[in-house]
Amino acid sequence: MAPKDELNKLLDSDESGIKRGKGLTFSVDQVQKPQQQPLPTHKPDALSQKRTIAETQKPKYPRVNRGYALREDIIKRCKSLAIDMNKPLYEIMETALLEYLHTHKK
Repeated sequence: MAPKDELNKLLDSDESGIKRGKGLTFSVDQVQKPQQQPLPTHKPDALSQKRTIAETQKPKYPRVNRGYALREDIIKRCKSLAIDMNKPLYEIMETALLEYLHTHKK
């Protein structure tokens, strides 16, 4: 007899004193009852709370993303200028365009 068969025979018999364990099961095999949490009674409902929603300011000139293609060297120079002046890049480009429009008025 093979050693595995002998071991199974010993485990299956009651006379050996060794008892076989439950075996492996998957968690999906076990049916779990959903546990119901008691609803908190001391907290107010979200609808009953008085909330103040802050008003957002609409910009004077809304900005739109048009997706213009600009030369890389101009963008790099604007970026380095924005870093030096500690300003956002869009403000530097916006100022440059406004100055250009001011000098070329009709």
